[in-house]
Amino acid sequence: MANLLISVLGRGPYRPDGSRGDYRSTRYAFSRPGDAEPWVSPATKHFAHAACLFQESQPDLPPFDEVILLGTSGSMWDVLADSFGADSETGLTETVMQLCDRVDAATIDQATLDRYAEELNVGRDRPLRLLLIPSAVDLQHQAEILNQIEGLVDRRDRVWLDVTHGFRHLPMIGLAASALVSSQKRAEIVEIAYGALDMTRDGQTPVVSLTWILNLLRANSGMTEMIRHQNPRPLIDCFPPGPLRESLDDIAYKLDVMRIDEAALAARAAIKQLESSLPDLSVDLQLLAGVLRDRLDRYARQSRTVKGLTQMARLALDQDDFLRASIFLSEAVDLADKHNVPGDIDQDDRLKAVRHWLAHAGKLKVRREDRQEDRQVREWVSSRGNLRQFLSAQVDRLSREVKGANA
Repeated sequence: MANLLISVLGRGPYRPDGSRGDYRSTRYAFSRPGDAEPWVSPATKHFAHAACLFQESQPDLPPFDEVILLGTSGSMWDVLADSFGADSETGLTETVMQLCDRVDAATIDQATLDRYAEELNVGRDRPLRLLLIPSAVDLQHQAEILNQIEGLVDRRDRVWLDVTHGFRHLPMIGLAASALVSSQKRAEIVEIAYGALDMTRDGQTPVVSLTWILNLLRANSGMTEMIRHQNPRPLIDCFPPGPLRESLDDIAYKLDVMRIDEAALAARAAIKQLESSLPDLSVDLQLLAGVLRDRLDRYARQSRTVKGLTQMARLALDQDDFLRASIFLSEAVDLADKHNVPGDIDQDDRLKAVRHWLAHAGKLKVRREDRQEDRQVREWVSSRGNLRQFLSAQVDRLSREVKGANA
């Protein structure tokens, strides 16, 4: 598990006459929750250098194991000598002079970067890695950069992503890469940072944290899965440890074991926890708090009515979640019996078959005398078409009878 900083090097400012300007030196101001004043870096031309110094200055933060800089054949690679070159024990003047001409001509190749990195890394405890990327004008090159970033990250790595420099579309690709490595490789995106040069005041440039955007995307995906499967489990990891997370986990557990009534009570308790925890939630979770409350409230109400349970069965059926559809339907039937809704649906032989199938669908141990009957049931439900058609008909039938009882 490595602690990585992935940064981008820009093309640099060019004057109207075609000559190249220089990166502006600035002092980056890093703010942390609870700190009275920000930590301000020495003047430097590249954000990654300031980020390294900041990380090393904080006793509770691990230093970066590796700093990875991505750039095109025309990126201002020579600028790194002004920042990281000061940490090197070798003179870089000759190398930088050679780089300048090739940067202007946009002819930098990976072999040149490898030699340059060797010189920059002399005397450094933690290495710099310089990687060439395409300009990402077309979709193929954009996908190539995405794959390159993913390939840099191993499972469980901790990643800082710097989106300060580079072409303006690269931060969007970086955000997509962050979402990819966090979900596919379970990497932790510690920070997505932007050094806001346009906001520089009194010689200090604020560092803007954009990590909440990735968290919002993750939470929204979890919310979508919650709505689709009527279970908050995909959303739980988005919340910090505490009473609210425990309440959501309680709902998920009770739904997993299909204790519908208890899950409804847990949903009401979670609504109270959500309301009391709202001021302490991060911005991304606050944005989704209203939707979460509505879904919890809807579930708490739906699970107490025949109509609501049949709607939940229909939604599960639409997602090909036959197991959950069957159980919601079975709960609806039981509730209909208690409220004397007309009809003898629970006496339907096919419904009995589905209930029997449910008892064994989880690969539970079957008694020897039940094996022949169980095999027959399995043969009947083995066809997705048969099971979908049957469940759909039962949901429609129960819905019609509920409407008739309320007429």
